[in-house]
Amino acid sequence: MGGEHQRIDETSRVRSRISRSTHRVAISNHRIVSLKDGMVTFEYKDRETNRIKQTTLDAIEFIRRFLLHALPKGFVRVRHFGFLANRNRKENLTKIRQLLGLSSGTGKVVGKSIEEMMLKLAGIDITRCPCCKKGKMQVVEEIAKYTDPRASDIIRPPLLWKTA
Repeated sequence: MGGEHQRIDETSRVRSRISRSTHRVAISNHRIVSLKDGMVTFEYKDRETNRIKQTTLDAIEFIRRFLLHALPKGFVRVRHFGFLANRNRKENLTKIRQLLGLSSGTGKVVGKSIEEMMLKLAGIDITRCPCCKKGKMQVVEEIAKYTDPRASDIIRPPLLWKTA
């Protein structure tokens, strides 16, 4: 029994390590304390002492370190693994529902607009004007998506164009 418990602990440690590196952004906004005179002060967790500390770097070094976390062109961040991985997700979820004795339905609401679903689920009429709460909003025109093949170049910094 002890070996099984040890295996579960090791598995959860590995999953924790994987999820830390695949699901987090490089630095969240709330960790940036100040931007002053070309210097960036931010908080980080010292894992040895388990305490939150602050450090200050010049802006160029901060951006260099931040960009080390940007994925090269053509790579994607891992979102799901295990039974939620894209490859066999549908079959895995069907099997899990079967083992749990749940209905085989997906739980999707079919044939309802987003307005109807929001009204039913949250009790919010999203077609009402948010200011006066009286008038009804309606779609007048939709803006086309930007489909230029170089759209990704706008997002990706020029320093990474050569290495990607």
